Amino acid sequence: MTLWAARTGVALDPDVDAFLRAEDDELLPYDCAATAVHAQRLHAVGILDDGELADVETRLATIAEEGAAYLGEYEDVHSAIEGLLGPVGRKIHAGRSRNDQVAAAARLYVEDACAEASTAIVGLMETILDVAERETETPLPGYTHMQRAQPVTFGHHLHAWVEMLERDRTRFEHAATAAAGPAINAAKSNTASAVSAPNRHNNTTAPRYPPAAYAGTSSAGKPGA
Repeated sequence: MTLWAARTGVALDPDVDAFLRAEDDELLPYDCAATAVHAQRLHAVGILDDGELADVETRLATIAEEGAAYLGEYEDVHSAIEGLLGPVGRKIHAGRSRNDQVAAAARLYVEDACAEASTAIVGLMETILDVAERETETPLPGYTHMQRAQPVTFGHHLHAWVEMLERDRTRFEHAATAAAGPAINAAKSNTASAVSAPNRHNNTTAPRYPPAAYAGTSSAGKPGA
């Protein structure tokens, strides 16, 4: 099913259909979660009755678990949810544009992805700290301006990477906070919060970059590398 099938009256060329078809399977459970919240609000204002709400909630739970098998019939997950919900699927759009639907699912996805990334970074930091503890007495030449300088230990050097990884983790945390918001009408939220990273360093070999300098960077040795 496409968004414009009723207007064209004919099937799309297979190449055009393949080009327009989204690869957004990962958004399916998040769109289902946001749609479930929207359905509850539609029920609260009388647009959905008790039976329709129960039907929507049951169907959404099934779609989130098994819907990926049916996505081939639809242009994207958003169209799939409407189609798989059956007749009540048309009502779900009341009070919510397609942009709202897409933005809400994307926000929930980003929030979850940031949490996953943060967990992985913490695991890497713990591994590095374990190695650093074993290497507390291993000498290593420090460097400044690409030249050898004051001797340090390998353990001390590893702690610098832990500090940089912690900055990365904090940035994912900030991104998750920015993505978090109401699951309904998320695209209409214009609230912005300025988050400033602390300009302090606990390790003598960690690179010095003020918050404005390392925001969005990905060069080697800088946060986000």
